[in-house]
Amino acid sequence: MNTGDIITAAEIGAMTVIDLRDAEELQSSGYASGALHIPLNDLVAKADPFSPHHDRRLVPSKPVAVYSAAGRRARIAVQLLNGFGYKAIDIGGFYVWAAAGGPVSR
Repeated sequence: MNTGDIITAAEIGAMTVIDLRDAEELQSSGYASGALHIPLNDLVAKADPFSPHHDRRLVPSKPVAVYSAAGRRARIAVQLLNGFGYKAIDIGGFYVWAAAGGPVSR
């Protein structure tokens, strides 16, 4: 699945997109429109369906695409999410989303 396919899937609600960056990074560059903001440090608690801190917007049966600033955190997140039973896809860095024409909010 390429980034264009991910953008389309997110726009029609068939995929959840997660921004793993911290708040300062979002403020300086914007974020993918409609993306959930879950910093990597919070991902385990938010993604684990059995955690009391589980984010109910994350459903293991719905594919998830993740991105970070340069992609390192996204690679880690894919492994974590797959471990919880999600089908996770690594977009890479935020710039990949933006360069592919993904909508950006500020």
